[in-house]
Amino acid sequence: MTQNGSLGSASVLTTPSGSKRTAKRRATSEVMRKYGHLLFVVPGLVFFVAVMVGPTLFALVISMTNWTGRGTSFEFIGLGNFQEALTYWPLYRAAINNVILFVAMLIFQHTVGLFIAVQAQ
Repeated sequence: MTQNGSLGSASVLTTPSGSKRTAKRRATSEVMRKYGHLLFVVPGLVFFVAVMVGPTLFALVISMTNWTGRGTSFEFIGLGNFQEALTYWPLYRAAINNVILFVAMLIFQHTVGLFIAVQAQ
């Protein structure tokens, strides 16, 4: 009990019959009071790491080897794959085709969307 006669963290409850009783709170540690809310973040964080970060790091490691996708033999070659890809002309041709397709679809979709919006008035 504290100096004023209360039980500190306990609350006084009045029952329907008029009698009084005290409700005791669970004792929680200082760590749980300070960081307990972070327990709600843990499941999402574990899922994010398992589904996004893990496979991304695995792909980065695999991209720095000469592994063909079959078998277990491979050796680390560093940035050699990236150097080879960036000096390969069809990669740039594919990128240009993607930009052309993106711009054409953007223009088409905006034109059709604007036409439908104007007709709907």
